[in-house]
Amino acid sequence: MQLRKKSQSLGIKTGSKDEEQFVVKQYIANRTEPFEEIARNVKLENITDPIIPLEKLNQIDDSKYPNKTIQVNAVIASNSVSYNVPSEINVQCTNNRKEHFCRRDENIILDINEYPKFVEVQDYKREQILNQIAKSSFSSDCSLNIEEIKTITIKRLRVRPVVSSLYKKASTFFDDDGNEWTAYDVYVIQEDAKNIEAGKEIRITGQVIADPKNGKVTILVSELSFVDDNIYDLENIKELSKFYKTKNVDEIMSWLSKEFEKYSKIVKRENVTELGLLSMFSPLHIEFEGKTIPAWLKTVVIGDSTTGKSETIRQLIVLCRIGQIISGEMSSVAGLAGASVQAGGGQWFTDFGVLVLNDKKFLAIDGAHKLRKDEIDKLAEAERNGKIAINKAAKGEAYARTRQIKILNPLDEDGRTTATMDSFLFPVNSLQYSFQIQSIARIDLCCFVTDDVDVKDRNVISHQQHDSKLEHLSDLIRFVWSNNYNVKFDDGVIQEILDQAIFLENKFKSEEYPLITNDQKFKLAKLSASLAVITCSFDDTISNVIVTKEHVQYISKLIDTEYTKAGLEKISKQNKFDQIDTEKLYDISEAIISKTHVTREESIEILSWITKQSKIIRDELMDEFALSRDNQAQPLLTYLKNEKIIKTSRNHYSIAKKGVAIARFLMDFSASSASRVAKTDTPLTDSEIKRGVSILSELERLERLKIHTFKCNDCNSEWKNTKETLEEITKNHNSEHSIVMMEVLS
Repeated sequence: MQLRKKSQSLGIKTGSKDEEQFVVKQYIANRTEPFEEIARNVKLENITDPIIPLEKLNQIDDSKYPNKTIQVNAVIASNSVSYNVPSEINVQCTNNRKEHFCRRDENIILDINEYPKFVEVQDYKREQILNQIAKSSFSSDCSLNIEEIKTITIKRLRVRPVVSSLYKKASTFFDDDGNEWTAYDVYVIQEDAKNIEAGKEIRITGQVIADPKNGKVTILVSELSFVDDNIYDLENIKELSKFYKTKNVDEIMSWLSKEFEKYSKIVKRENVTELGLLSMFSPLHIEFEGKTIPAWLKTVVIGDSTTGKSETIRQLIVLCRIGQIISGEMSSVAGLAGASVQAGGGQWFTDFGVLVLNDKKFLAIDGAHKLRKDEIDKLAEAERNGKIAINKAAKGEAYARTRQIKILNPLDEDGRTTATMDSFLFPVNSLQYSFQIQSIARIDLCCFVTDDVDVKDRNVISHQQHDSKLEHLSDLIRFVWSNNYNVKFDDGVIQEILDQAIFLENKFKSEEYPLITNDQKFKLAKLSASLAVITCSFDDTISNVIVTKEHVQYISKLIDTEYTKAGLEKISKQNKFDQIDTEKLYDISEAIISKTHVTREESIEILSWITKQSKIIRDELMDEFALSRDNQAQPLLTYLKNEKIIKTSRNHYSIAKKGVAIARFLMDFSASSASRVAKTDTPLTDSEIKRGVSILSELERLERLKIHTFKCNDCNSEWKNTKETLEEITKNHNSEHSIVMMEVLS
């Protein structure tokens, strides 16, 4: 319509060949009006609108694309915001003066390029824009009355480029090709654009324009379609499956590790490779014990820098040509989950993070140690239920059913500085400053990486080429993500999962590092299902994935090997050993006596007092029991800390888990002792029970049992090992006879 009016203003005859040529030339040069409208008005035939395909969304910033129609893939990063804008208006001139002549009434169809002007404007501004549009069809002395006849709804949403990896440089994020990871707010005029959800990949066709609100480059989207990137070659999957038929699970996984080592040139990182494959190939849901459970895996790789842990996962993404890895600088709640963002007109919307953008896909967070413990804890619930909810200035909710690996370096005690793995007694101790207990419990599988590869193994030129069938994993993973199959458990597999869960719990369960938990059976089921997919355990129709006992046993062995090597079994045994009984309490009491030179009764009173305090302050301890600072109080506190009975806080000590166990034991013992003594003629008073009199008598009885008789090998002299006797022997007997003595149990 605009071009037609322009041709008339230039004196070109309506409907003539000259007008047709003018319109075509102007359209190709500027394309400021929809082609369909031009073609309808001038009746042009066999003319198509050239669409320019782009590889990356941020190419629209190039100066050669404004007013051009482009097509590009993007991922939705926000909830959509709908706006009602005028599409047709009726304009009447109300100037009734005799000397004024004009068309009194005209309907004007607005150009779609005008639509964004009406987004986030107040009523008076809307009227001003309509008045400007109407004046183009009337003279300057017309008095106009404008009425909106038709309106249309357009949607604004934020989109981002589709990338496989991101890293930070200065304050900006880039992909591996050096392209900036920029967000664009685009306008969608497609009336049937439905199910617009954050995280979905879309293909958009539209015109590159300047946003009338802020001048930034944007797209006026005329066509939007959802992209199914899970297109796979079934023949490649069948070829891989046929190759696996003659191999058992161990042989298949060994083949995958060896071939991937040839592909990636990263040596001796089989545990990271297997964890990466299990994470990436995990199903979205499985049916287990009669209910549907989430099966996307959340795993952790923790270890020293420059040991190949990040590069292994990156190369798996390159091999499979799917998934995303981000740098730790993006590791924040806002970067991962999302945040509320204010638009130009003051309206708020939700800009979702990479967890949502990778819904039903795979995300590796490299440098996850840069997330604080409390931030990881905030994300834990969202990672578990697969939904991100932002409830701030803008409220929004989106799916985040994201297969995920956190890759991190261990942290030192301050929670900020990175440490080396060899600074911990056991590798599993490296988790303590990076994760809260609850977050550790939600880890489906963890592997530990130390700098243990020999320098000669790392520096070898490899001319070996990987088997081309390894690249069929790209088709297999798309099959997995397409969800075009069912996971079924073979006969006896459920019982095998339960048996292996019992085995793992008995061996590794630890309150301090709960990698093995009460719901271990569900973790085993998910991991086994993922392994079944990786090993192509299909039925004849390839519509069912069959989990067998062999898969469960392999996963159990994998966990057993990894967690034993990490020292979790030893910690579990130590925790069981740390359960308090009378003999252990006796040993603790003996140590307190040795450090403070107090009586047995006083040692129990000190222990009882300490385990009941919310804050243990040295000066208060000294005042309570008249202890000296350097010779009694400090040696005592150092011993209790080393024994993990207490722990250090900022300016005080607090009770640790072992201390809580001691407190419970003292209370339980006193209660049971009071019950026993109540049946005698001389019951203990409440104050006696509180002072630990009952436990004191038990410890004294135990001490008598521990007294041994010793005999000199030279003269057969005998003595008890009481303190006084041993001092006498030291002074007298050892000076005359052999110090070799024979112990005789009493």
